[in-house]
Amino acid sequence: MGSTVTTTELIHQIDAIVARKDSLIAGLNPEQLLWRPQPGRWSILECLDHLNRSDILYLRAMRVVFERDRHNASLPPKAFRLGFLGRQVIRYIEPPPRLRVPAPRSITPTGTLSPVEVEAEFRRLHLDLRGFVLEASGVDMGAIRFPSPISSLLKLNLAEGCSIITAHDRRHLWQAEHVRHHPRFPVSGNAGDQG
Repeated sequence: MGSTVTTTELIHQIDAIVARKDSLIAGLNPEQLLWRPQPGRWSILECLDHLNRSDILYLRAMRVVFERDRHNASLPPKAFRLGFLGRQVIRYIEPPPRLRVPAPRSITPTGTLSPVEVEAEFRRLHLDLRGFVLEASGVDMGAIRFPSPISSLLKLNLAEGCSIITAHDRRHLWQAEHVRHHPRFPVSGNAGDQG
């Protein structure tokens, strides 16, 4: 992770995440999407639901400060600055996980999940994130700060927030891909290669 990120890089990352999710769930039925490798471990669908829950919190928090501060922000540089603490959080979140910590209750998957609804929400949120990046790139995203919705002690700039979302998405897509490639992953006659 470098010390800066550009709008083009963020958009590319978002598009790559959506394509990776599409590839991951292609041909899977609800039983496969909900299968857990062991008790206490998440299914593919639970990984996606966790990302939805987390991404929406970050998007809301960033949008509030952006709407409040955008008119006073300076014009954008060619690349947005990522601070030392932001870079460390991003590095920690990127897969493979270096340390596993329980997800906060507010972003832990619960209840009955609908594959259609979870996938539609994932797609909608990433379109929203893409739109937010394009809109916010008109000002210096490295200069507008917001409190992390996961830890209010952590203050991040908008570029760091967007980079944390994409790193966190990659982490849990990596986790979901490991579920799909688990030796006991259920095989379905209607699903393609379940490898």
